[in-house]
Amino acid sequence: MIEYLSRRIALSIKKADPQGNVSVDVMAYQLGYWLNPTAIVVLTLVIGWMTEAFIETIIGMLAFCVFRRDIGGFHFSSLTICFAVSTLLLSIIPHIVLNDVTVITLTIISGMLLIVFRREKGISLLLLISNIYLKSDVIVLAFFIHMIFVIVQQIGGEKGNETETCS
Repeated sequence: MIEYLSRRIALSIKKADPQGNVSVDVMAYQLGYWLNPTAIVVLTLVIGWMTEAFIETIIGMLAFCVFRRDIGGFHFSSLTICFAVSTLLLSIIPHIVLNDVTVITLTIISGMLLIVFRREKGISLLLLISNIYLKSDVIVLAFFIHMIFVIVQQIGGEKGNETETCS
């Protein structure tokens, strides 16, 4: 879906400017790189608004983006899969309610996973430690799910760009 849309837009641009020096493939790649996170954010926010969990959705997306930016992670084989999985997870997280004991337990487990699987910890470790005080189920779920993808990347040998966008 994202790849198809990116390619269609790139073909339209090339048709409008056939003398342009950028290939359709390069334009489609760059458009997909921009469209994917935009589509994820827009659809996730709409779902959050429709399900009356808008603020929690924003918190979950921001937490996931901070973790993603700070420690990198797994990349799916296509932008469409990335869009579907990211939107699904980011839309579900705000609706899962955990008690304080579970939040603290998952926070500690996530911290241990971070220490084991990532050398670079930066802001993610500070946010995670602060969650022992905040007791945010949205933050801990965003981080815990992100750590699962980091582990998949490490075990599966998948390369992840550490400075990739948050999606």
